[in-house]
Amino acid sequence: MRNGATLERAFLVEVRRSTKRRKTIEAYRKGDTIIVAIPARMSKREEERVVAEMVSKLSKDDLRLTSTELMSRALELNTLYLGGKATPSSVEWSSRMERIWGSCTIDDRAIRLSNRLDDAPRYALDYILLHELVHLIVAGHGPDFKALLSVYPQLERAEGYLEGRQIRLDEDLDQDLGQSAEPLQKQTDAQIQPALENPRDSQVELPKPLPSAQVGAEVNKRSKGTNGDGQMALLTLGEISA
Repeated sequence: MRNGATLERAFLVEVRRSTKRRKTIEAYRKGDTIIVAIPARMSKREEERVVAEMVSKLSKDDLRLTSTELMSRALELNTLYLGGKATPSSVEWSSRMERIWGSCTIDDRAIRLSNRLDDAPRYALDYILLHELVHLIVAGHGPDFKALLSVYPQLERAEGYLEGRQIRLDEDLDQDLGQSAEPLQKQTDAQIQPALENPRDSQVELPKPLPSAQVGAEVNKRSKGTNGDGQMALLTLGEISA
């Protein structure tokens, strides 16, 4: 079962201690059993913590949609809501997105989703996929973009879920940043510039980390004549409330 549902399939857990292992830990599935291999000298308390983490990770990986499944779902949404006008070249998970949910590169039509959403409910994941698909038709976030996205029947529900989750995520990240001696400024794959059609966005100063309550939408438009990267559209917290 995928997309935020609880894992109904039960697994047995077998812990194997080895004197040959000093630091490495390994976990894998063999049929209905999760085998966790640990160093022989590991304490019982540490064993319980490590085993719980490894079992959780394997269970989460089992829930995650594969790239093939993501692509298949994107094609379904494209046909259902956009008349087949926004076929992507690929849809992949990305571990590099800390403050954005998704991005698409318009020139090569590639879509990337934050792997923080691998346990998101289907309606929220569909919203993000559809959002990026619409960007393959409209680069910015103006009236045309909003009109195309508005056909999604669970729009408000998905936006509410993502906004609440993003605020909690930003609070955690801001707390981590606050512990550093120097403020850490993070950049995404592309330098983000405010979308021209949204006056509010022109006031956003980047690449400073976005405050958790920031409302707005950002689109990075790269020119092929400058760096050859094409255009990239990013889905951020503010965008879901714009």
